[in-house]
Amino acid sequence: MPIALRRSTLARPLLIAVAAVLLAALAAASLAGYLTARGALRQQIAQRTGATSLQTLTSVEDYLRARIDELNSVVFLQLKKPGLTKQQREQVLYNYDFAFGSTRYIDLSILDASGRLLVSTGALQADPQAPWLRAAERISQAGLAGFQRFSDQAHPALVVYAPIIDDGGNRLGMLVGRLQTDELGRIIRDAALDPRSSLFLVRDAATLLSHTTEGGPAFGSKVPLVTASAAQQPGPLDVGLSVLAQTDAQVAYAPVRALAVEMLLPRERDDGDRRRRKVHTCDE
Repeated sequence: MPIALRRSTLARPLLIAVAAVLLAALAAASLAGYLTARGALRQQIAQRTGATSLQTLTSVEDYLRARIDELNSVVFLQLKKPGLTKQQREQVLYNYDFAFGSTRYIDLSILDASGRLLVSTGALQADPQAPWLRAAERISQAGLAGFQRFSDQAHPALVVYAPIIDDGGNRLGMLVGRLQTDELGRIIRDAALDPRSSLFLVRDAATLLSHTTEGGPAFGSKVPLVTASAAQQPGPLDVGLSVLAQTDAQVAYAPVRALAVEMLLPRERDDGDRRRRKVHTCDE
């Protein structure tokens, strides 16, 4: 009998040691699985945020390209005819402004060859010596003049222009459109986002437009984020815009953390299963 007690006494530390080793191995396996799953999930989220930012920037640039082509078309179809009166030019502008809708342009204006305002659907006050206007007058193709400040606007407005040149090559003036941000905002809001995510159209390190799902991070947030951005490259459409997509990493990784905890606590799960089986047996 003393020998049996001795064996039992010796076996207990051994069992404890084995259990500790098994628990450590389980914890290591769970941690490794968590890190692997976390890395895979981060990669998936990063790929989605990267695709979202790039696709949104592409949509923004497509929109800007369409506005350039739009004003160029107005000039080609209506304004390059020599001898148009002020009233005729004004009628052309109001017709197109109505056709484009109330959310596209702040106003449409025609400037003469020296940069003076001829007609406008709004209250444009352009300095004939403004650098952007001087630069646009030296270009024979329609384009963007970037974001410019005007006395009648609280914020800089994005300017689209198209030179008015007749069939003889004579420069008659310039068609200028100041864009509103409503339609750009619709592009941002239509982007598909993950839960707890945000999308920002950024200019000069400040948000111009944004779209946020419930609980999504604010611009400049310090919480752990999965972030991707796409910035305009130098070229005819470059007006200094970039698109930033962000997802709250803590929320995104919550399912993986929950799985890791479940793997580390198998006994509690097994005990619950046994209790449920016991209850089921009693009921029978």
